[in-house]
Amino acid sequence: MPKENRTIKRALDVLELFKNEQKPMTITQISNYFDIPRSSASDILTTLFLEGYIELADNYQKSYVLGLKAFEIGAGYLHNNDLSPSARPYLEKLMSISESTAFLAIESKGQLVYLDKVEAPSSVRTSAQLGSRSDMYCTGLGKALLASY
Repeated sequence: MPKENRTIKRALDVLELFKNEQKPMTITQISNYFDIPRSSASDILTTLFLEGYIELADNYQKSYVLGLKAFEIGAGYLHNNDLSPSARPYLEKLMSISESTAFLAIESKGQLVYLDKVEAPSSVRTSAQLGSRSDMYCTGLGKALLASY
């Protein structure tokens, strides 16, 4: 079995935390959340900040948010994957026929990851965001994929 690098794993965990929390976080909050020394949390945040993966949200409180570089990495995935542009006309047609929001998602580790969506003009809106995950059994799209397996 391959050996995991703990430092890189912690940095990736911090990025995941920012993605899930969607609010500014301080060094102390990160340190407490992961039960790691404040100095370790500071080193991780400093590196992520210097590389652009997180940004300073409040200089006074020293709180951070997800940075533009994180978006660039995600956009790189979509750019290198022909699935989303190829599927867009079909999503638009499906939305038009069904008058409901149409999603493009892929299965990853038993969950759906949303890659694209075309929202219907109706007042009903979905809370699913691009890049978010849902358990397959919890969504109509997931159930349709499970039924096709």
